[in-house]
Amino acid sequence: MNTIKIAGVSQNDLLKLDSQFCFALYSSSRLLTQIYQKILKSFDLTYTQYIVLLALFEHRELSVKRLGELVLLDSGTVSPLLKKLEAKSLVKRIADHQDDRGVKVQLTARGEKLRAKLPCVGLQVAETLGKEIAISRLVLMREELKRLVRILSMELAES
Repeated sequence: MNTIKIAGVSQNDLLKLDSQFCFALYSSSRLLTQIYQKILKSFDLTYTQYIVLLALFEHRELSVKRLGELVLLDSGTVSPLLKKLEAKSLVKRIADHQDDRGVKVQLTARGEKLRAKLPCVGLQVAETLGKEIAISRLVLMREELKRLVRILSMELAES
């Protein structure tokens, strides 16, 4: 029996977990999130809260809908997340005067103060990963992953 090889993987091995591109992404994402969680614990933040804050640091004010789009979370996830950040006095929700049903999110003064403390998070992650992978390689990986996100987003938008 002839075996066909796809990207160096024989047909017999195609269903092995180690051969799956999706599993390599999934497992690395889960483990990287755990690294972030360890660091973010001292700030009393979850990883998801952290990425929401990063989006707000960058954009100052966002509609709840746009915030969800940026961080790839649905409204059923974003709303409870914002409630928790509000309870910590890091963000506030305000009515969108241009859209009667819309809500915008802004950082509070406390959220703005946190901005000065959070750069150490990314630096600690880079330091951890940099022990095994050169920073220049990490930058290249990030760019390739961003490209993958664009490709997958376009594919999903077409379907």
